[in-house]
Amino acid sequence: MNVLIVEDSVITAEHLKAIIESFGHKVIGLARDKTTILEFLKKTIPDIILLDIEMENIYDGIEIGEFIFQNYNFPIIYITAHSDTKTVKKALKTKPSGYILKPFNEMDVFTTFNIALEKAKKIKDKKYVLLKKGKTTEKLMIEDILYIRSDNNYINIFTNYKRYSERTNIDAFLELLSSNNFLRVHRSYVINKDFVSKFEKKGSLLVVLKFLFLEQIVMKLKSYIRNRIYLKRTLFGFNFPKIKAIFTFIFIFNN
Repeated sequence: MNVLIVEDSVITAEHLKAIIESFGHKVIGLARDKTTILEFLKKTIPDIILLDIEMENIYDGIEIGEFIFQNYNFPIIYITAHSDTKTVKKALKTKPSGYILKPFNEMDVFTTFNIALEKAKKIKDKKYVLLKKGKTTEKLMIEDILYIRSDNNYINIFTNYKRYSERTNIDAFLELLSSNNFLRVHRSYVINKDFVSKFEKKGSLLVVLKFLFLEQIVMKLKSYIRNRIYLKRTLFGFNFPKIKAIFTFIFIFNN
C-alpha cells in the first residue's frame, strides 16, 4: 500500500512514517504544505493519504482534502490536534475515512489506518445497486451513473443510455452507493467525478461534465443527420441556485 503523509512537523511526519512502514506499507512521500502536495499529486497517486488539518493556516489540510475529494478517489485520514465541532463539521464535507488525534501512539494509527483500508476495500468491491420497479428488480452498475437529480420525493438517476426514477432521497441513495466517486454539488444534484473534466470555483461553482447522453440531444441533432457520420460537440448550460454547470457532449451518429 502506497501512503502519502502531509504534515508540516518533521518530527511528527517521521514518527508516522516509521509507524506506517512497520505495518509493511510504503511511504512514497512526505509533504509539508499545499504547494508541495499539489505538485506531488500531478506525478504520483497514493493509495491512501494521511493529512494534517492545521499547517501554515488553520484549515490548509481541509482545503487540500476538498481538492482531493473533488478530483481523486483515494481515502483521506486526517491528523489533528483539534476535535472541536467546527473543525469536525468542516472536515466531514470531504468524506474522510478516519481521524488520528494528536498525540497518538502506534495502536491509534494501526486501528484508524486498517479501518480506513477495510472501508475503502468495501467501496471498491461494490459494483452495482438494485432498483425496484413494480414487481421487478433491476441491476444498475454504479460506474454507469452520470449524475443524480432530486425531484421532491423521488430521485432521477441518469446514465449514458437510460434514466431511472427511484422513490427515495439523495442522502439515502448516496449511503446506498457507498462510493467516493460521487460529489454533491448542489442540494438537488450529485455528479459522478469520473465524468468531470474540470472544476472551477469563482463565486459560483462551475462544473464541466463530459458524457454521452442520447436522450437529451437526439431530437436537437436529428435534422442535421443525413446519410453520413457526424462528429458533433455541443455545449449546454444550466443555471441552478448558486451553481452553474456546463455539460459537454461528444457524439458520433451514423445514419
